[in-house]
Amino acid sequence: MLLLAWQTVRARKAGFAGAFAALSFALVLTAACGVLLESALRAGTPTERYAAAPVVIGGSTRMADVDPLIGKLAALPGAGTVAPEVSFPTAVITGSGQVLSGPQGGASLGHSWTSAVLAPFHLTSGHPPAGPDEVVLDEATAARGGLRPGDPVRVATTTAPRAYTVSGLASPPRELARQSALFFSPDQAARLAGTTKGADAIGITARDGADPQALAAQAEQVLATAFPATGAELWSGPEVSTGDQRGEREFSGAPGPGDGLASLAGTVGILSLFISVFVVAGALALTVQQRLREMALLRAVGATSGQVRRMIAMETLVLTLGAALVGCPVGVGVASLLRGVLVDRGVVRSDVPLHVGPTALLTVVGGVVVTAQLAVWASARRASRVEPTRALRESSAPAPRIGWVRTVLGAGTLAVCAVVLSSSTGSRSGAGTAESMVLLLLLGVALLGPVVGRVASVVIGGPVGRLFPVAGFLASAALRAQPRRFAAAVTPLVLAVAFTSTVLFVPGVKAQAAAAEDGRRLRADHVVQADGVGLPPDFVAAARQLPGVTAVSGVVPATTMVSNASPGTAGSRGVSAKVVDSAELSELLDPGVTAGSLAQLRGDGVALGQRSASGLGAGVGTKLRIGWMDGSESTATVVA
Repeated sequence: MLLLAWQTVRARKAGFAGAFAALSFALVLTAACGVLLESALRAGTPTERYAAAPVVIGGSTRMADVDPLIGKLAALPGAGTVAPEVSFPTAVITGSGQVLSGPQGGASLGHSWTSAVLAPFHLTSGHPPAGPDEVVLDEATAARGGLRPGDPVRVATTTAPRAYTVSGLASPPRELARQSALFFSPDQAARLAGTTKGADAIGITARDGADPQALAAQAEQVLATAFPATGAELWSGPEVSTGDQRGEREFSGAPGPGDGLASLAGTVGILSLFISVFVVAGALALTVQQRLREMALLRAVGATSGQVRRMIAMETLVLTLGAALVGCPVGVGVASLLRGVLVDRGVVRSDVPLHVGPTALLTVVGGVVVTAQLAVWASARRASRVEPTRALRESSAPAPRIGWVRTVLGAGTLAVCAVVLSSSTGSRSGAGTAESMVLLLLLGVALLGPVVGRVASVVIGGPVGRLFPVAGFLASAALRAQPRRFAAAVTPLVLAVAFTSTVLFVPGVKAQAAAAEDGRRLRADHVVQADGVGLPPDFVAAARQLPGVTAVSGVVPATTMVSNASPGTAGSRGVSAKVVDSAELSELLDPGVTAGSLAQLRGDGVALGQRSASGLGAGVGTKLRIGWMDGSESTATVVA
C-alpha cells in the first residue's frame, strides 16, 4: 500500500502540489514556534549574585530572625561562609536626573556588603563602604552613570533620595545581565531594608573538597528543625535551593529570561497548528474530490472501502514526510530569524540562545502527521464509499448537500461563544474572555464553511453575475453546486484573516477596556507615579501643600496572603493589595462599594474586592489574617 501511495504521488505531482505546499508551510510555522519554545524552556534562570554559593536558603517571605539558623548552618561540616542577604529597591540618579535601572530594564537593588562574598564581588578600585554615607557600585552601573570612587552620587532608596559617596567599584565573576547591585554598610543596609535580624536569603559557600549535594542535604535537616511545619503558615516556609533553583530564588517575582518567548511561541504555535488543520484539510479535501472517478474505478476492479482509505492515508503520510524534509530546515531558519528580530525589538533577552534539538522537530513532525491524518479522514471516508458505477459516467457532480451534523455542530459552537461573550461584557475580564474564545470561534466558522458558501452564492453571486454575465454566472452557479469545495478553499483564508485580526486588535481592545474602567473609577485629576524605587514617603505631605490641591492619597502596592480567621473556613489565598491613606480616598477613587463604608477604612480595617471576598467566604465584619512579604502577620476586619 505504501508503494502504491508513493507511485500515485509521483504520477500526480500537479494534483498533490497544493496539499504539499499546505503541509510544508504548516511545518515551517510549527517548527519555528517549536524551536523557539524549546529554546525558551531550556533557557533556565542562571544565578548572578549567588554564583559562589552552591546552597541558598530562602522562601516566599523574609525570614524574621536568622541568627540562630546561621549559627547552626555554620557548624555544618563542609560549610564555608554563611552570609545573610537582604535586598531592597535602590537606584542611582544621574546629574541629569535620570534614574538608572538594571541592565535590559532589570531591577536595581541594594544589599549589605557582607553578602558580596556570595557572588563573590571583588573590589576593582576603592574600599568597602565604611559608614552610612558610602556606597559601592557594580562596575556596569558606575560606567553608565560616569562615576568613579570618591565621586558624590544621589541615590534613591526606601527613604527620600540623598547624597552618598562612591567608596569603591566591584565586579563579580559573572557579569550582571538582569540587575544592578549597590552595596551599603551593614548598619545602613539594615536601616534601609527595615530589619536588623531578618534576611531574604542565606547563602552558604562550600569548603574546598566539600560535596555541595551533601551540604544541601544537611542544610535541609537543619531547616526542618528550625522551621517545623505547623499547617498554620500563610506563606510557604524557607527552602533549600541548588543549581538553577538559586536563580529562581534570586529573581523571585521577576519573569525568567525565556518566559516572554515561551508565551509568544506557545500561543502562536498553537494557533498556527490549529489553523493549519483547516488549511491542510481543505487542500487534501480538494485533492481527494478531484480523484473521485479514480476511486470509483478502484472500487470497480475490486478494491474495498478499507483499502481506499488506507491508500489515501498512505498518500498523506508520504506527502507529510516529504514536506517535513523541506519544512523543518526552513522552520529552523525562520526561528533563527525571528529570534534576531525579537532580540532587536527587546522582546527577548540576548542571553537566551537558540536551541535546535531533535525534541522540538520530532514533536512537530509527529503532531503534523497526526493532524494531516485527522484532516484527511473525513474526505477519505466519503471517497471510500463512492459508487463503482461512477467511473463509467462521462461527468458527475455531487449533490449540493450540506451535512446537517456539521451544521448543527457549527451553530452550537457559535451559540456557546455568544452566550459566554454576552455574559462577560459587563466585567473587566470581558476582553480577556474574547481572546480565550478565539479558537472556539474559529472552529465554529470552519464548521459552517459550506453554509457560508451557500449564503455567499446568494448574497454575492447575484451582483457578480449581473456585473460579469458569463464568468460571474458560471462562478455563482459553481458556488451553489459545490458549497463543500468552496468551503475547503475559502475557510483557510477566513481563518487567516481572523487570526491576524485577533493578534492585531485584541491587545488594543483589552488595553482600552482597562483604561476605560480605570477612568470610571478614578476621580483624581492627576496621578503621579514612578517606576523602580517609587516615590519617597514625604511626597504626599509635600503635594498636599501645593496651591489648589484639595485631596492627596499615597498608594503602595503589596502582595499579601489572606485567610479567614474563622474556624472551618476556606484556606488562604494570594491577594494583590494596595495600602492607602484612607482619609481622603473617597474624593480620589470610587471602587464601587456594594457593602459597608470606606469611611471605616482605618486602623485594622480592610476593603475586599468581590472576587476575593467570595473566595474567602468573607463579609463585612469578618476577621482576616494577613501575611506580609516581610514575614510578619496581622489581623484585619472587613469594613467594605
